Amino acid sequence: LPEIQRHIGKFLSVSDLKACSLVSRAWAESMVPWIWWSITLGPSTPLPPPEAMDRHFHQTRSLSFIRENGMNSNLYPLFNQLQSLHIVDPPLGSLEQLQPFTDLICRNGSTIHTIVQEGNPSLPAGVLRAILECPSLKQLTITKATFLERDLEEQMLQTCTRLTHLTLHTAHFSDMNLWQSNGLVFRHLESLRLSNVHSQVQLEILRQSPNLQRLVLTEKETISKADFVQVVIPSCPKLCALV
Repeated sequence: LPEIQRHIGKFLSVSDLKACSLVSRAWAESMVPWIWWSITLGPSTPLPPPEAMDRHFHQTRSLSFIRENGMNSNLYPLFNQLQSLHIVDPPLGSLEQLQPFTDLICRNGSTIHTIVQEGNPSLPAGVLRAILECPSLKQLTITKATFLERDLEEQMLQTCTRLTHLTLHTAHFSDMNLWQSNGLVFRHLESLRLSNVHSQVQLEILRQSPNLQRLVLTEKETISKADFVQVVIPSCPKLCALV
């Protein structure tokens, strides 16, 4: 390490200094993937030199995307092996303006297993559709999303069959009938957190989650004693945590 040469280098022989140099170089090379493993990007983020981004952004596995006033979409193609995506204040605009961001999600769809979306704007339908199409998605958090199109709502149902963790904050669904008697089972779902979601949707998700272990409800979201006894207890026999 540089500290070795600076502080104790004068006490070492030339051969020992060479050995220290080799160790330092090997340490630096081994740490590069970890340095770039998780990064946060936003309009106020100081970016590294272009050559560094070209060389290392493909090593990023966890990306936090904070959009305050927009971000250079030329950076999106540099990410192609993301496993986790955290979206704070999703981008708004025309389909053409959203396309680079949507392409980012689609390009990493086979590797992404965790997506967290937060912020005030409702998630645009095009971005939401790209998220739900990720085949490896296991953990999903959605804040402020409206499912106006029937095929999008059906896609949400199909996605639930793959998820292990689902968090819904202020999600509006247009067709309650889709959630009833659809023949689907959310057999992988282990953790569920709900806030400001239609009570019927809540019950139908619970009814179809036989392996649910953890259920989190906000103070505004309550399940009646009758529904808990008649729906939750028989439908979720593995439930062991209720918050």
